[in-house]
Amino acid sequence: EHNAIADLVRPGELTPCWTITRINVPGLSRGKGVGSKMLDRILADADAEGLTLQLEVAPSGGLDYDALVAWYRRRGFKFTASGYMKREARGSSKVPG
Repeated sequence: EHNAIADLVRPGELTPCWTITRINVPGLSRGKGVGSKMLDRILADADAEGLTLQLEVAPSGGLDYDALVAWYRRRGFKFTASGYMKREARGSSKVPG
């Protein structure tokens, strides 16, 4: 079994949006799609709720910064003026408010 951990912070604590502060996949589970599955689930839940997400790219454990940025970009994150990456909700039926 492969494990991963994700932490999210409520809007207003770090950014105006829900902020992903950590996605951690332990060494033996890396490279098996575990982190991708976790992030895809977070994104699906955010889309269902009409939520925008932000994160700061902070590689650890030998991960390459550029590769991590590319990983987030493939899922729709874009850099903001603040240096965070942001992804607007997609396909939501909820009305913002």
